[in-house]
Amino acid sequence: DRELLPNQSKADILHYVNKTYTKVYSSDTITNFIPNIISNNRRDTLLKDKWLEFSASKIVITDRLHGMIFAYITGTPAIVFDNQNHKVKNSYNDWLSDVEYIHFADDYSAAELQNLIRKYMNIDNFMGEPSNLINDSSYDALISSFQRK
Repeated sequence: DRELLPNQSKADILHYVNKTYTKVYSSDTITNFIPNIISNNRRDTLLKDKWLEFSASKIVITDRLHGMIFAYITGTPAIVFDNQNHKVKNSYNDWLSDVEYIHFADDYSAAELQNLIRKYMNIDNFMGEPSNLINDSSYDALISSFQRK
């Protein structure tokens, strides 16, 4: 996937996490189902199952936009890395930079990553206040662009 972190960065992170922690799960937000064949009920079930998976986790480490969004929705602490097209970083800066339990790791060292993981591993899921950056007017520009003809 061209959006992901370079393979070596991801390999370094996975090596550290797998070496240090015993219950490590890899997951993806991509499903094996063909989208136009999934019923609405099945789609809802798949989404709720994914949210349960996130909320049952102590921490999420991701470079995927949906991973960051699902961590936010479920109140699950997350360390978020940018991807190659920068949509994760831009979305974080635009929408979630004020969320205490979502940490964007731009330039990071192994020591910084270890400290972040330790910090967030000791925090329960938040499910607290929504981001102040998301409000009733957040989607006005998008709605307005669809209304123009």
